[in-house]
Amino acid sequence: MPDDGNPNPPTDTVTVESLQAQIASLTADRDNLTTDRDKWKGLSRKHEGERNDALKQVSTLESETASAVDAAREEGRQAALADTAHTRVEAALYRQAAASGVQLPDSIAAVVDLGRLAADDGTPDTDAIAGLLAAFTPRPDAPKYAPPDSLGIGQRQPSTDQLTRADLQTLTPAEINQARLDGRLDNLLNGET
Repeated sequence: MPDDGNPNPPTDTVTVESLQAQIASLTADRDNLTTDRDKWKGLSRKHEGERNDALKQVSTLESETASAVDAAREEGRQAALADTAHTRVEAALYRQAAASGVQLPDSIAAVVDLGRLAADDGTPDTDAIAGLLAAFTPRPDAPKYAPPDSLGIGQRQPSTDQLTRADLQTLTPAEINQARLDGRLDNLLNGET
């Protein structure tokens, strides 16, 4: 055998049978690895599919939960409206009656079905209330509803006959009180001179 410069030349001889045995062993190892790889790929795909199914279920549950929460909110809102509908309708009835000068009996709620004066959503039906009030005749001496600008709030037109501090010295307490009721002390009470 020629010397090819290898300091540790092989001591045993390689035969065709030994090479074929090594090839068979490596082929079997490769087949085992391929089988293991395919097994783990299959398990990975299976678990990925299960994970995707679980994510779909979670998404469905979240959607169903959101729908259930919205439905519960709406149901609660409807229940609250139903609980307060009669009170709101009765208040609207008396408010419209006052505005039109109609004196309603205190027991109107016992005589009239207030539910018929409410719209489908529970709010007062002003047309139905106006129809009911049309059956009543306004009292001729009934006070008319005062618009918001005459409630005595906000800036008023100054009266020309305002009293001064010197005028107050000559008035009795009863006259001062009457002057206050008449609005003749507005400038003094508001800090104006």
